[in-house]
Amino acid sequence: MQYERLPHTNLEISTVGMGCYAAAGVYGEFDEEAFVDLLRLGYDEGVTLYDTAPTYGEGEKVLGRAVRPFRGEVVLATKVGLTPDGGRDCSFEHIKCSAEQSLRRLDTGYIDLLQVHFDDPATPVADTVGALDTLKREGKILEYGIGHLPPGRVKEYLAVGSPASSLMELNCVSREQYRHVFPLLDGSAGVIGFSPSARGLLAGRVGIDTCLFGDDPRRFDPLYRGEKFRSVLRVVEELRDLAAEIGASPVQAALRWALHLPGVSAVLTGTSSPLHLRENLAAADIAWSEQLQERVNQVLDREEERFAQELPGEIRSILRNAPSCLQEGLWDLVYVMEHAVSCGWVEEGDILPLFGRLWAMREAGVDEGELASIRSALDGLLLEDFS
Repeated sequence: MQYERLPHTNLEISTVGMGCYAAAGVYGEFDEEAFVDLLRLGYDEGVTLYDTAPTYGEGEKVLGRAVRPFRGEVVLATKVGLTPDGGRDCSFEHIKCSAEQSLRRLDTGYIDLLQVHFDDPATPVADTVGALDTLKREGKILEYGIGHLPPGRVKEYLAVGSPASSLMELNCVSREQYRHVFPLLDGSAGVIGFSPSARGLLAGRVGIDTCLFGDDPRRFDPLYRGEKFRSVLRVVEELRDLAAEIGASPVQAALRWALHLPGVSAVLTGTSSPLHLRENLAAADIAWSEQLQERVNQVLDREEERFAQELPGEIRSILRNAPSCLQEGLWDLVYVMEHAVSCGWVEEGDILPLFGRLWAMREAGVDEGELASIRSALDGLLLEDFS
């Protein structure tokens, strides 16, 4: 395992950390005892960075229990800013209250890294930073970070506060956030990347005929749909060939690529399998060169250009044609929204109200008229790009 110090802090972290999203039960039935064993296996293998959130089911309680024997030797990172009903609240009062609750659930006297989980446009950044700075002065947190923020808000946090880290999705097939945010950090904060295996896709164990069932969130993940899915599978095959040259697996090459990017302090693996955990952790020690990095970048650039040419036609087809299956039609619109924002065709704030209406049908059931209304509204937002 390799270790890095977050810029301008005393926090030294393993370059591959462990995420606790699986504790929310999103990938199937959650076995608490097995997960505790997995977290402790990570420590035995050199992991010192553990990431969780109040919204990850019992994640904070389970993590606190797992690391109790070696609490002083690891960095606990959790998050703040989401309410139990899925809303966003980064007000002074909520930050303070949420941090106190996290301390109790983690069963610890301090949080090493408290991260703003999502943006709250209704709260001035100065109010949020004020709460975080207060928690630092009180010794309840050591450092704070930011995550899932649009570039404009990142600039505000950097101007008003001193975040130690910036959490972002980062993998070979999701480079947008890194491209937009990393230049703004200017070395003042370290990048912590999540989903370095692209929700398992870059491990090379998923194919075009793979079936996902039940509540598996990958059923509606934009990476697992349409032309993007086919694009990712092509990248995996290229990674497989390159990784074979150095005796590595595709996912190890993917993680090593991410760790080689400038400013990246760590990536988080969220696997539930001891076998896959060991495979992912071993990526930190694989010999890697600028030549290998450039070869991967060339593959990604070519595939990105191909996908960019295919995407407008695919989105136009989704928006102009009624779906044969209402449930699939809902997931198709999630796919459209994801790529419309990531490509810069629409501002996230403009699309959030439509996303809220769409997401409400996930639990309530898909209404054909409402689905058609959202599809029409999306078509109107994107009309200029696809006319």
